[in-house]
Amino acid sequence: MVQSQQVRSQGKATGAENVFSFGGVDVNVLQVPVDHIVEMMPGIAKEQWLNAYEKTLAALPSGVYLLSVHLGYNDDELQAMTYRR
Repeated sequence: MVQSQQVRSQGKATGAENVFSFGGVDVNVLQVPVDHIVEMMPGIAKEQWLNAYEKTLAALPSGVYLLSVHLGYNDDELQAMTYRR
């Protein structure tokens, strides 16, 4: 399952078998089904972000999803580590 691989690769091992800390939540990759991961990829103009999320979320079928939003201050550090046009 691709989603389990993402939790394993981006999460931190907790010491418990198959349990990783991912986004501040302990996730057992064998017990929590995630059907899809929703991401906004680079290339969408800032003014269109809300519209892009609304359109993407409205089209999702029933299931379990992981939506991870990374918040931060728009300062030099964030500008240095994020995509810019």
